[in-house]
Amino acid sequence: MIKYSPLLLVAMILISGCATLYEKPDPFVGQWEIEFSRSPGGNKNATFKINKKEGVYSGTLTNPTGEYALNDLLIDPNGALRAALNYQGYSVEVSASMDGTLITGKNEVQGRTFEFTGGKVE
Repeated sequence: MIKYSPLLLVAMILISGCATLYEKPDPFVGQWEIEFSRSPGGNKNATFKINKKEGVYSGTLTNPTGEYALNDLLIDPNGALRAALNYQGYSVEVSASMDGTLITGKNEVQGRTFEFTGGKVE
């Protein structure tokens, strides 16, 4: 049994090392389909795409008029999202709460608020 002890020790180290390499996927990264209610001209659909590279979030909001970068995108561990974007020359403040596969939030521009709800696309 003593002959196999070094081999057993190496195997245990390799197995435990592999277990620590697995990193749980970030629940906020991905595509989120949203719908703005009570917007001018009726309800509007859009898509958030959120990425994370080297611990920093980035993303876009896409709707029928184009794709807009989410500037200064911050997401806290509880799913509170804050960002800004430039929409057709207007500065828009975005805030949202992501919980599991659900998202609720609002866009604020020139004193007007546009609420949205939606879900994560798997």
